[in-house]
Amino acid sequence: MTTAPALLESGSRAARSIGTLLHAWIEQFGWDSPPPGDDLLRRIASREPGLAPDVEPLIGAFRLMCANPAVASILAAPGPRLPERLVSDNLPAGPAEPSLQREQAFAIDDGEGTLEGIIDRLVVWRRSGHAVAAEVIDFKFDAMGGDGRGAIGARILAEKSAFYAPQLQAYRRAVAALHALDPARVSCRLVFMRSGDVRTIDG
Repeated sequence: MTTAPALLESGSRAARSIGTLLHAWIEQFGWDSPPPGDDLLRRIASREPGLAPDVEPLIGAFRLMCANPAVASILAAPGPRLPERLVSDNLPAGPAEPSLQREQAFAIDDGEGTLEGIIDRLVVWRRSGHAVAAEVIDFKFDAMGGDGRGAIGARILAEKSAFYAPQLQAYRRAVAALHALDPARVSCRLVFMRSGDVRTIDG
């Protein structure tokens, strides 16, 4: 049987189907219910019959990714206060109500054409019913070189962050437009699931 790391390599035969499956699995993590059980993950995987022999090692690898403390904290429900990373001179600390949207599709006119996409995970923070800040979270299952550490892993992480930055910056513009927010109040984070690295993408 193929090992999970080999299955997850971007050059593997079923890479696209695997990426689709892993995103469908991560979508199941909400705030108002327990984490998805293995039976649910298997039912979702049944949509990709070609992956049937590899589902169990993929579940094992997926569980390890989600158990990483940095990843687990992103998947968990936040408290009812604005996170420190979103506090600024124009946005004081204090109570705020978070809401979660998963696989949030959008299509807006940004003045140069239609901007469209699907945001893996969007958290909108509100005060008195009005959006005051938002967080765009995008999950990536890319390899990071070896164990993701050392000079090679750091270089690959920097290159991949730069590669994905335009995508996240477009998401920032879309969320700002949809929720009448200053783009500076929309935080964007890349979550590299295989290494557990989380990178903030500046505007």
